[in-house]
Amino acid sequence: MQVENFGRNVRFEPRTICIPGSVSELIETINREKPEHIRVIASGHAWSPLIETDDFLVDLKFLNQVEVFEEHGETLVRIGGGCQIKHLIEILNQSGVTLPSIGLITEQRIAGAISTGTHGSGKHSLSHYVRSLSIVCYEEESEEAVLKTIDAGPELQAARCSLGCLGIIVEVVMPCIPQYLVAEGWTVHEKFEDAFQREAISPLQQFFLLPHSWKYYCQERVVSQRTSRSTFAWLYSIYWWLCFDLGMHLGILLSARWCRSKTLVRFLFRRVVPIFVPRWGATTDRSDRILTMEHELFRHLELELFVLGESLSAAADYVKRVLRFADSGTDTLTDDEKRQLEEWGLDVAYQSLRESYTHHYPICFRKIKADETMISMSSGSEVTWYSLSLITYVEPRGRFYDLATFLTRSMARMYGARIHWGKWFPKEHVEVISNYPRLEEFRTVAQKYDPREVFRNEFIDRVIFDNEQ
Repeated sequence: MQVENFGRNVRFEPRTICIPGSVSELIETINREKPEHIRVIASGHAWSPLIETDDFLVDLKFLNQVEVFEEHGETLVRIGGGCQIKHLIEILNQSGVTLPSIGLITEQRIAGAISTGTHGSGKHSLSHYVRSLSIVCYEEESEEAVLKTIDAGPELQAARCSLGCLGIIVEVVMPCIPQYLVAEGWTVHEKFEDAFQREAISPLQQFFLLPHSWKYYCQERVVSQRTSRSTFAWLYSIYWWLCFDLGMHLGILLSARWCRSKTLVRFLFRRVVPIFVPRWGATTDRSDRILTMEHELFRHLELELFVLGESLSAAADYVKRVLRFADSGTDTLTDDEKRQLEEWGLDVAYQSLRESYTHHYPICFRKIKADETMISMSSGSEVTWYSLSLITYVEPRGRFYDLATFLTRSMARMYGARIHWGKWFPKEHVEVISNYPRLEEFRTVAQKYDPREVFRNEFIDRVIFDNEQ
């Protein structure tokens, strides 16, 4: 049976698909069949080849239990690895609590979300908040799969975002916080600095660079002190769904995918989209309603780069100038930047982008606080990271791949950029992987829990263990 991911860029055919009804069944099946390689599929809402295997694929969809409990005066939740985030949030709402951080998409399952460092805006990634994990893995020097709990020290820091390298995550324990309201409003800015500075008064904000108009649109968000949602919050939700979740995306599909018209794409973002950005002040609603969107309605592919806050202004300007060059051939790179590209062997790749690709989606910027992990994209010391998302709805995707590969390789060198593990990942990865100072420590922990290298695939070998096959 062929398996295909959401973006239709990963396809493979495993020898066996295991869909266990319990943890004991999973362990028994693994010990009986003794597969050489095991990978886990969650919702399939990722674009990297993390799930690929031609051997043993595990689907945890039936391990989706949710248990809210109190411990030492704190509210915690025990979550089955296959639980979808939207199902989890619905159950938590019944108890008046929610997750400390919520990503943009709720289709993901919790094991996949934490394994790849899924994040929202203004807080840490979900991985940072994990208190303990139960995983099916191998004892050192053992041929038998066993259940282990990881709840402290460097091993927990490795397991919080592990790409499945340590074993199969069957249960996660996370803290809960009281459900809260978020007020959201919009402002428009000509300059990056003006949009960025709004964060001081809207710490949960995300902001967008609209291609072709090259203006910044701030989706300003702050925890509200109100005790109830806005009277017309329901109307705002309908408006957002019709105009952006549905309408803007249909406009993108029409102009970029079906008509393949640069003129229509430019018109859409210069004249049409700005008209519908809400200008009537803040709307207050429950956090999970404000902080998420129906981003999975139409198939797409995404590259997400992470840079330090101190580099964000320069990185945003660089991305804008490269996109303009790819669209119209307007070359505004400095002589120093061109010398750097030549030194790194990227000058030919840059020139090949000239008038080759018209970007057709807002570039999203989100803040992520430093994670207490080893290899999540915002792992590290107490610094702040920002993500830049570039999305395409056009197929075939060859020209987007060329652009994304160039941006990845050049920005890894210029700004120490990292790539989201769950998003599209170019094969030219060396510059990016070198930006994880605790990578060797992570390898040591992974080797302890997977001494026989069962929980790996070609992608893991290449990007984590630097082992070209």
